[in-house]
Amino acid sequence: MLGVMGRSSAPIALPTPARPYCERDALTFRIARERFAFALEATGTDSRILVGTAVNVDSIRWSRVVPGMQEVNRMRCLNLVLGLFVGLIVSLGNGNAANDQAIEDALRGTFRLTKGSASGTAFLVSLENRDIAKGKKHVLVTAAHVFDDLKGTDCTLVMRGPGKDGIIVRKEITLTIRDGKKPLWVKHPDVHVAALGVDLPDGVDFKAFRLDQIADEKWATERKVRVGRDVCIPCFPAQVEANEAGWPILRKGSIATHPLTPLASAKTMFVDYSHFGGDSGAPVVLHGEKEPIVVGLVIAMQRQTDKSTTPFEERTVHTPLGLAIAVQSPFILQTIEMLQKK
Repeated sequence: MLGVMGRSSAPIALPTPARPYCERDALTFRIARERFAFALEATGTDSRILVGTAVNVDSIRWSRVVPGMQEVNRMRCLNLVLGLFVGLIVSLGNGNAANDQAIEDALRGTFRLTKGSASGTAFLVSLENRDIAKGKKHVLVTAAHVFDDLKGTDCTLVMRGPGKDGIIVRKEITLTIRDGKKPLWVKHPDVHVAALGVDLPDGVDFKAFRLDQIADEKWATERKVRVGRDVCIPCFPAQVEANEAGWPILRKGSIATHPLTPLASAKTMFVDYSHFGGDSGAPVVLHGEKEPIVVGLVIAMQRQTDKSTTPFEERTVHTPLGLAIAVQSPFILQTIEMLQKK
């Protein structure tokens, strides 16, 4: 028993500090701090997110949370932890809003190409007021075989635009893709990427990708693009549109190839999502960025082929593996550069 000597010869008993309770609080606060710091690191959030106040988490004197501290100090620390977590929630909410806008921008830049039974996906890239040829300032990018499958001199580009009361409606435009039998697009010599300069009519709504939103090789060498990263794919699987206005369907997956460098030996990568006919030409867009960043272009699916033979029949069975094959984005930039030089 702790005590001090007073005027009386008998020791005066002092209350024993509630050590178990305080030690439990200290452990709770330490765990909260560690989880908070981990959340900041995982989300890339600045630590100065306390609502209305700039606070550096590491500057907090957590060592004061020790056995025997007074109730008022416990409540201050508890309120501080609560405030930090509220700030984190606010910060994450802002991050989600930015990501939602990036996804919507990617959808606004993606369209369907079709003619007869042929169909594919394409996306627009803006050259920021730089002419390609004959006043064309936008590039339509897709898989090369999509243009090959569209027979004749023209095809239909399914776009969208404001209708009555400002509601976005379907707007189909005729797109010239050949001069007689001569293709007007350029094709990359090593991968299945094609690009076509286009004129866009008035009254259509779109959000073209900028050139700097097409990831170059530095994104892979600096590991901003890497195996396991989540991606979104706006596309038209099996010629299906999201609605009558012609919006693409948003698919989600992840990069399944490692390593992605050097580029010369990793021209394509696997994306872990179920690919269907009609997806070819779709942009592979990083998920979780403040703006849409294209890291690839879908060109095919990976499948397992099995053949069996009996005395009466021969069978070939193709089994999809749930993997899409995509060309890495630096080759998209190279294809656009070829078009500019044409």
